[in-house]
Amino acid sequence: MEEMNIILNEDENKLIEQFKKIQQQNELVDSYPSSFAKNINGKIHKLCVKIFREQIIPYIEKNPGCKQSILKRRVPNAIRDNISLFLYISAKNNLIKRTKAGRSYGLFLNCEINQIKPSLASLTHSASERPPSQVRCEIYHNCKHRIVEYFGEDTLEIFKSCYPHLDLSEIGDGLDFEMNNVLERILDK
Repeated sequence: MEEMNIILNEDENKLIEQFKKIQQQNELVDSYPSSFAKNINGKIHKLCVKIFREQIIPYIEKNPGCKQSILKRRVPNAIRDNISLFLYISAKNNLIKRTKAGRSYGLFLNCEINQIKPSLASLTHSASERPPSQVRCEIYHNCKHRIVEYFGEDTLEIFKSCYPHLDLSEIGDGLDFEMNNVLERILDK
């Protein structure tokens, strides 16, 4: 079986390095993605589609039964999840056949390579729009200050007159959760 080597140009390597930095920052501070991060994510998605179409699919065609685990080791760490997702979606849509091979999967094309490449555009596009897998949360220290900023002093005076037991001095730190499908599933349990 032929050895798999993902070939990237200098710009693609720089893009992957930028993406790694963003991933590290997101591990340290889980915040909403900046427009810069969103731009990088879009470029990374396009790069993954390119690698999948131009390198991985032809490799599977030339090496039927190649193991997914070996193929994944040849892909840069930063984009392994995307490539695995593309393989999974391609298998679900019968473009690729995945057969259990030990602790991995053997990969085979289920159709001609000229049929698979046009189909990938719609499959990989939908993969990039998959629902979030994490609940996003921001911590606000001193929520009293945030409440005053949001409602204004005048509105809070009205609240105090209607609710005499309202004591904002008891409010400490708070969390602000972004509602998404993951959080909805948690709340529904």
